[in-house]
Amino acid sequence: MQNTVSAPAAPDHMPDAPAPAPAPASIDPALLRSPRLRLRPWTPADRAPFAALNADPVVMEHFPAPLDRAQREIVAFTAQRNRRSQAVMARLGMRESPAETFEHPSVPEGHALRPHVLYRLMRTAWRASLQAA
Repeated sequence: MQNTVSAPAAPDHMPDAPAPAPAPASIDPALLRSPRLRLRPWTPADRAPFAALNADPVVMEHFPAPLDRAQREIVAFTAQRNRRSQAVMARLGMRESPAETFEHPSVPEGHALRPHVLYRLMRTAWRASLQAA
């Protein structure tokens, strides 16, 4: 199914104004296309080029630093005493990263919720959790 979108004609109060040039665009449930852009769902073939973009200092100039593969993994954090959230993260296949335990800067010093733990979901653990389900 494709729909074509065109620009509207000149307004009635400006009869001498030329109509704007049509701006065709096609819409498909899995694809958006215009004269200058094509958006489609991700494919496995996109992984390597995406990794290269994340590692390119020019592309990542507005980020603190380019991302390496480890930084592109899924992470979550919670207060160290929040055992329920930690149980959910473990059930999702995430693993605690003890070396990355930190004090949350937005929580006052000495507060029971200041210590935080970080969990990571590595691709291999995620796939294993899918197979176990």
